[in-house]
Amino acid sequence: MTVQCPYCGAEMTCGALHSRGGVYFLPEGEKAPALYTEASLDRRGAVPLPPSPWSLSLTPEWPAAYTCYACQKIILPYG
Repeated sequence: MTVQCPYCGAEMTCGALHSRGGVYFLPEGEKAPALYTEASLDRRGAVPLPPSPWSLSLTPEWPAAYTCYACQKIILPYG
């Protein structure tokens, strides 16, 4: 399956997003919480990206991600 970049139209490369710890999106103007809990992230409008930092799975399922090397964007579905 070919995915085109919605920004520049170039073909995107499929891969996966990985992290050693929790990864999350934080809206502009919000500060990262001092205490990293689900409730503290929710209060700030943060979106935790898979795998959930609260999951106890030993084999996390990393989300598929697409990168555009032409315009340096990474797109990934979450949820």
